[in-house]
Amino acid sequence: MPSVNELVQQRAAAVETLKNLAAKDILSADEQASWENSERRVANLDVEIPKARAAQAAIAAGASPVSGQERTPHVADVTRDPYTDEEYAKRRGLGNSRSLVIGAMARMCGLAGGNPILARQVAAQMYGESHPVTRALVTSVGSSGGFIVPPDYYNEIIELLRPQAVVRSSGPRVIPMPR
Repeated sequence: MPSVNELVQQRAAAVETLKNLAAKDILSADEQASWENSERRVANLDVEIPKARAAQAAIAAGASPVSGQERTPHVADVTRDPYTDEEYAKRRGLGNSRSLVIGAMARMCGLAGGNPILARQVAAQMYGESHPVTRALVTSVGSSGGFIVPPDYYNEIIELLRPQAVVRSSGPRVIPMPR
């Protein structure tokens, strides 16, 4: 059975033939036969295409996930989550929750191969949609947390990167700036 797309393409080709033949003033016998064949083909395809679409919809409605593809939403326990509970993070010896979010963002980017959109999807699957890591990876709307590096994390990221700076190791005079 041809796919819906193939049937639509066949119909478009038949209509194109009709359009080309309609542009002529006088049709030869072969052209007249081609016109009639194209008309019949369009009429037949107008019946076949809805049937194919209905069959495709029925197949899709009965589809089930292949083993291993089932998705169960994961919701993080915010009462014992070091990403949201500063005290719990300190008790576990993990530093503060902001640096954990930064680390988790980097981890999600690594798991997604550097793709920020996939990183957000991975975070949503692992932590849930409302988790700070997932919200930090929303890259579309800034006020919704959609910064690659949210503003409240700037200072912490800069502090984490200071030892990596080549110029700093040469001992220049440092002038503090608010941002």
